[in-house]
Amino acid sequence: MIDVHTHILPGMDDGCEHSDESLRLLQMEVEQGIKAVCLTSHFYARNEDPEHFLERRAYSYSRLLSVIKGNGISSPKLFCGAEVRFFEGIGRSSAVRKLVTEGINCLLLEMPFTHWSDKTVSEVLTLSEDVKIILAHTERFLFYENMDHIHRLKYSGSGIILQSNAEIFIPLSSRRKALKYLNDGYVDLIATDCHNEDQRPPRMGKAMEFIQKRADSDVLRHLSEVQSALLKRVGL
Repeated sequence: MIDVHTHILPGMDDGCEHSDESLRLLQMEVEQGIKAVCLTSHFYARNEDPEHFLERRAYSYSRLLSVIKGNGISSPKLFCGAEVRFFEGIGRSSAVRKLVTEGINCLLLEMPFTHWSDKTVSEVLTLSEDVKIILAHTERFLFYENMDHIHRLKYSGSGIILQSNAEIFIPLSSRRKALKYLNDGYVDLIATDCHNEDQRPPRMGKAMEFIQKRADSDVLRHLSEVQSALLKRVGL
């Protein structure tokens, strides 16, 4: 498996604070059968420009690689990217295209936590004309009456991938709704969105165990095909 959405890079955002915690999360990923991990720290255009973000990321990534080498641990293949928060003008932004995730060559995009406007959706579709988009934790935006807009993005022919967090398939309080969302065709890809080892660890293994037992066979086939295509992109 590949995990396209994580906050493992140390000191970058509200994810791991230190390299030691990053190592422990990577070990959890390995134990759950994850072969590749995308390091997608938060990027907010209102706070910094892409160049500064890329400088910070390069430093954090270098630190992490040194600690991995120094400890001699087994690590998944790592690819740097970003979780980019939507901003007005993103559709025509050349700078944001520098933030696609290496290897899979996709942009992980976090949408606004509001009801989306037609203009917002149009900007995403414009961006998707030359950038492959993974829409981060799509399930969160259902609470803002965005189903029609998600449907439009899903069936636009743009190839946008709808990513859901593994975590929602685990608690009894959310997994029934998550399964319906999955079986209705609004999940293409599961990722952990892990941040730390206590409150938000990677839980892909447990989520996939539930999904394998309860999801429709054609849904399982689709999830497998999307995973396989991304793994092929990174040479796995």
